[in-house]
Amino acid sequence: MWKLNDKFSLLCEIGSAKSLLRAHDFHFNIGNKNFQEVVCHNERFGGNDEV
Repeated sequence: MWKLNDKFSLLCEIGSAKSLLRAHDFHFNIGNKNFQEVVCHNERFGGNDEV
């Protein structure tokens, strides 16, 4: 299980389609719960997106 502040990248390949989920350093609260931003994209892979 991932915890707040963990860094991760998850690459999903289905056929020729690729999508990347990656944790960001942005945190936010909803009520008394803490969350960390995770983004998904399928266009550019490289730089910070290496898995």
